Amino acid sequence: MEDSLGIVISDLVLSRAPTLFFKTRIVRKVCVYPPPPALDEPKQETIARWTKAPEAGWESYPLIAVYRELKKQLGGDPQMLPAVESLLVRGILKRRFPAVNSAVDVANLVSIKHLVPIGLFDFDKITGNLELTLSATGD
Repeated sequence: MEDSLGIVISDLVLSRAPTLFFKTRIVRKVCVYPPPPALDEPKQETIARWTKAPEAGWESYPLIAVYRELKKQLGGDPQMLPAVESLLVRGILKRRFPAVNSAVDVANLVSIKHLVPIGLFDFDKITGNLELTLSATGD
């Protein structure tokens, strides 16, 4: 059983953000369940914390500022927010914490706590190398 993942950063991405890097972890034997009630309290605490932080002052959070700058470097759509900020605006500030499943909900809690985007993928369904590239219209 192979525990490595080939990921290539496209030349276009590297030319726009030459210091970009990412980390991966492969976690096996993950059981995914419906959102557990045990996450209700941490979700409510997260909502309470962020609804006290005025959106206008988010620039003071270094990681939010960094992801906004990265989006500019990559030529991102000005109407779209970076992932963590989008989760805050679309859910947390509306006093809703998205409920997807146990794995995604925990990843979202960690993502908001540390202001770092987290992606989850089913490793067993990935074939070949992955490429980190810019999306095109319609992707």
